Amino acid sequence: MNLSLPRSPGFIGKALKCMSSNNNAEQNTLAQKLALCADILRDCSALGLHFAENSYDRERYTRVQNVALELFALASAQPVAELEPLRATLFTRPAPFPVADAAVIDDAGKILLIRRADNGLWAMPGGALDVGETPAEGAIREVLEETGYTCEPVALVGVYDSRFCGTPSLYHLYQMSFLCHPLLDVARVDPPSYAHEVLEIGWFAEHELPEQLDPGHVSRIPEAFRVWHGDTRAFFDDVTYVEVTDELVQELALSQADIDAGHVRDFEEFRHEHDDMDAS
Repeated sequence: MNLSLPRSPGFIGKALKCMSSNNNAEQNTLAQKLALCADILRDCSALGLHFAENSYDRERYTRVQNVALELFALASAQPVAELEPLRATLFTRPAPFPVADAAVIDDAGKILLIRRADNGLWAMPGGALDVGETPAEGAIREVLEETGYTCEPVALVGVYDSRFCGTPSLYHLYQMSFLCHPLLDVARVDPPSYAHEVLEIGWFAEHELPEQLDPGHVSRIPEAFRVWHGDTRAFFDDVTYVEVTDELVQELALSQADIDAGHVRDFEEFRHEHDDMDAS
């Protein structure tokens, strides 16, 4: 992972509130690198504590968490005690897990699939994103790790919610699928570094896909071919509109003072607009 090019602040912005007052660009760059290192350790500790099965593992990952907090403090020039509240919020990884898949389709219209070792089913290469990489970078990395092939992303197929696309997961996932083009006709790395996760690798035509597909990929593979054929609209999950009721307003605890000050929209006005749209 290239620590010199952090592209997404993620949790970093929370810990670097005072950096804007520092005019030294070199010091800011160093602080950003420290913060990214801290964010990587934070991510590792959060996952480790989540899956820890004994007190020894919990103790080790808590120590990693402590180091991450100290690095955040160094990066932001703040006392560790002031950042301690982050431990109970940002350090517990409350957000859904982001993952990326790659639909690698060659010029002949064949897609690269792997047969997973954990369930024996066929799927697109993919996996969880690392801190400090973009979704497209993660997709490229997963393809190389699982198949040995190199590729380049050419389009976003869609952003999928694991709850609605058939992915059997105990955890809430945001899955980003990319249409990719292979850079070589043969694998660049053989065997791939994560070969233990893969039973087989194969190239399949659109209408000759294996029957035993992973449930989460049954709908997403056809979506990838749709984009490959030229329909470049990216998929996203349907939005369910929530009716704005008096009870909802009270639940949100929006004060009339906030509404009058223009901090939030007048909900009566919003409701009338919503009713007008329904009537039309």
